Amino acid sequence: MFVCQYWDNLPTSLQIYPQHNPLDLHVRQESYQWEEDRFDDFVGVNYWITNVGTNVLEDVYIGFFADGDAGPRNLDNYWEDDLSGFARVPIKCTDLGPVSMDIAFTYDADGDNGKTLGYFGIMFLGHTTDPTGETAPKRVSISTYANFSGSASFADGGDPTNDFERYELLSSKTIERDAQVPRDYRMLMAGGPFKELDPGSTLVFQTAFVIGNRRNGMLANAANAQLTFNGAWFNLDGNAATGVAGRETPVFGPATNVVIDSCAEGGLANPFNWNKRTPIYINADCKKEQLAILKCGFQPADSVKFMTGVNGQESQVHWIVGTAPPPPKLRIDDHATDGVVLYWDNFSETVPDVKTQIFDFEGYRVWRADNWNRPLGTSKANGPGTDLWKLLFEIDVVNDFGADTGLDRFRYEPLTRQLSPARKRDMINNTKAYLLEHPGTTPPCPQGLTQAECDTLQALAGAELGLRDGRRYYRYVDRSMHRGRPYFYSVTAFDHGFDDKTGRPKAGKSGSPSSSFQFVEPSTVSQPDYAFKSKEVYVVPNPATKQSMAAWTLAPNNDDPTGIKVEFRNLPGGRGKVRIYTLAGDLVQTLPFDGTTGVGTVRWDLVSRNGQDVTSGVYLFSVDTDSGHFKRTIGKFVVIR
Repeated sequence: MFVCQYWDNLPTSLQIYPQHNPLDLHVRQESYQWEEDRFDDFVGVNYWITNVGTNVLEDVYIGFFADGDAGPRNLDNYWEDDLSGFARVPIKCTDLGPVSMDIAFTYDADGDNGKTLGYFGIMFLGHTTDPTGETAPKRVSISTYANFSGSASFADGGDPTNDFERYELLSSKTIERDAQVPRDYRMLMAGGPFKELDPGSTLVFQTAFVIGNRRNGMLANAANAQLTFNGAWFNLDGNAATGVAGRETPVFGPATNVVIDSCAEGGLANPFNWNKRTPIYINADCKKEQLAILKCGFQPADSVKFMTGVNGQESQVHWIVGTAPPPPKLRIDDHATDGVVLYWDNFSETVPDVKTQIFDFEGYRVWRADNWNRPLGTSKANGPGTDLWKLLFEIDVVNDFGADTGLDRFRYEPLTRQLSPARKRDMINNTKAYLLEHPGTTPPCPQGLTQAECDTLQALAGAELGLRDGRRYYRYVDRSMHRGRPYFYSVTAFDHGFDDKTGRPKAGKSGSPSSSFQFVEPSTVSQPDYAFKSKEVYVVPNPATKQSMAAWTLAPNNDDPTGIKVEFRNLPGGRGKVRIYTLAGDLVQTLPFDGTTGVGTVRWDLVSRNGQDVTSGVYLFSVDTDSGHFKRTIGKFVVIR
């Protein structure tokens, strides 16, 4: 989740938009994402718009003006052959219930020969409504859609340039036809009006930014976004008489022309005035419920899927969808002697399903992504494409579901490997004693441990004491990796479910490895002073050629201008420097290293200290430590361009 806030009356706002007349608005914005495949192709956004001034704002509209571009980033002017459109879907049937939606979108007109099949859309999921239609729209919808291209004036159909033109567009209540000629388009969508926004009051609305493969793929993902926002219904007032017979919306008096259920016969469909302060619950969405039966084939027994306000559940909680357990917290030791070691805690087992509140955790999956070469637009932060992930290992709890592989046998204490079991036990006992004597505080970190290991130590001690933030840990060793190559690792959790009709157990939901991962380039272990062998220090690959470096070559970027590297391995376990020379003795580059962390590898991108790519030739290197506890090492290697 990301959070930001902004105002329209700050000095900076007036400097950027000197013609803007401040409305004294404060906006708080929160964005949400989900990891499951079904729910990971949209971003939900919640806005709170507050009047922080002293004037009443009347006839308020909310909207988006978006400049969407579709096409491969490596093509010139890829934004010039786009189109924009609008879709109103009265009812879309899904297995989790029906949804209705309005969405404005942009896409590449010809798909760039199959390179750009994706659509990008913006939809309104929710906003402040009034079932009587007096103070706000009766239902959530986009009331205005317009598209723009070129640089024409506003009078001739161009972009708005001032407050008056913007408000004229927002309040036009016109749905333009879809763009017909491929160009560079902007689009606007708006909803309203909201009769008044008093000083100190807040208008709330929710939207989603959706992508999808072609139009149908975008609409399918938009439906999932709407389902996610719709959330779930709960009996929060403890009153079984509210939230029954599909009546979910409270109306407080005084209110005129109140209809309890417009789809019912007789008195329930007759308007009347409600003047009591206590709420009366009405069925504000009965038309959609009728469509769910007529168009989607839902039966009365499926009422919880298509009706709101049933079984005493009167309160809607947004942004809730049944998902896989959250991923565990992962720590990786990428310079262990026996491979890459993954440690993760049991956090996934401690969290119930957010929708059902049932603890349905079932097991873990360990993933690795190979052959990543940093294609354009990607980085270590946003990770690899989904096609690169492969499953390394799966482990399942022993119960009536799944493979029953026995999760308990993978519990370990993932503290630093240099410590003996007895020393680890002493540390845990000392930390337990500290937590008992100083509850609610953070124990001091023992000398020689990293901060991650200290956090682990506290979690292990907390688990033995039965504290809520205590954790158990699991361990997996990947021995099939190759040192120096780029890898992504992820550990995800999955749960079990039940078939709605038979009640029998079935496969549950599984987390996506793309939602939580770590990047590593496995390195060698540094050599301790008591067992140091200078002959074990070497350069790889040697010779360094385009072919020999291909396995770990990445596309260049600003931080890594060549995308290639060589590695100096098995360095001494102290702080020092690797110096690289030509055969003539000219210093080419100096590389500092810190072997005290256990990492015995330092990398070089074949760029000299003057910022130039080095040429082909034989190079010498020397390895020295600051302490002098290690013998100086000298070697050579070859670069062939």
